[in-house]
Amino acid sequence: MKKVSLVVAIVALGLTSTFAIAQNSVEPAVETNLVMQDKVEIPLSELPAAISDALTANYADYEAVKAFKSSVDGNDIYEVEMKNEESSVTIAFDTEGNVVEK
Repeated sequence: MKKVSLVVAIVALGLTSTFAIAQNSVEPAVETNLVMQDKVEIPLSELPAAISDALTANYADYEAVKAFKSSVDGNDIYEVEMKNEESSVTIAFDTEGNVVEK
């Protein structure tokens, strides 16, 4: 009988400590207002004219390689991957050709 009581006590203690650890490891949910849709690759020819103009004016040393379109909070964002002989960069633009933070 003592062995059964000891086993029950050990199992109960184990379950209690496991439950306490599980409760402490749950991180609170973070609420954000940022809603981002998936990024999809688009042809460079589908970039808005304002972005093409910005690339020509400000990134003449680079060649545009790929373009992606996504939506953040209902606003279209275009990311353009560019490269030259020395480096490669990815710049994000709004539809007016302004550089935006990702």
